[in-house]
Amino acid sequence: MDEKRSLLNSYIPLVEFLSQVFGSYCEVVLHDVSEAQESIIAISENNLTGRKKGGTMSPVAQKVLELNKDQDYVINNMEKALQGKDIRSNTFFIKDSSGKMIGMLCVNLDISAPLALRRILEDLIAIPGTTTEPSSGKSFSSNLEDYVRLIINDALKNTSISPTRMTPNEKKAVIKQLNEKGVFRIKGGVSEVCLHLQISEATLYRYLKDIK
Repeated sequence: MDEKRSLLNSYIPLVEFLSQVFGSYCEVVLHDVSEAQESIIAISENNLTGRKKGGTMSPVAQKVLELNKDQDYVINNMEKALQGKDIRSNTFFIKDSSGKMIGMLCVNLDISAPLALRRILEDLIAIPGTTTEPSSGKSFSSNLEDYVRLIINDALKNTSISPTRMTPNEKKAVIKQLNEKGVFRIKGGVSEVCLHLQISEATLYRYLKDIK
C-alpha cells in the first residue's frame, strides 16, 4: 500500500467518530483529491447532502480546495445543500510527507434550524430608533451592536469565501448590501464591518465611494 492510501485510510475512523461527537446534524466526509469524479472514500451515516462513498466532490469543496491549497484548514464556509439545507462546512487538508495535498476531511454542520431561530429572534430585537430596553437588562446600545453583527453575518453567509480570501470587488459587494441596510448609519457599524472584513476604515470609505 502506498503512502497516500495508507495515510488517507488512517483518517477513516475519524469520519464516524466526529459524526457521533457532533450528532445527527453533522456530516463528515473524507476525500481523495486526486480522484475528482469519485473522491469520496468515506462518509458518515449522518448524511446531510445525499452523497455516498465513491461520489464526487461538491462545487463548493472544489472551490475551497482551489483557493486554499497553502492552508492547513478552512472553517465556516457557508453553502446550500441540494435539499435546501444551510450547511457550515469546515475542511482539514491532508498532506503527505512532502507537503503535497492528498485529501480533505470535511465536517459539515446543518445550521438550518439555528438560522431559522435567529430569524425569529431578529424579529423580536428592538428596531433602531426605539427607546425601550428589553427585560434582559441589556442597554439599547448593546442591542444595536448585536443587530449590526446579525446583519453582517447574514450578508457574509451568502458567500462561500472567507473575508481573508475575498477580492476587493467581493468585499465591495458585501459593503453595498450593508450600506443598503443602513449599517453605516448605526453607531459602531463602520468599525464592526472593518473588523469582520479585515480592512481599515480608510479602505472601507474608499469602497463606499466606489459603489456610490
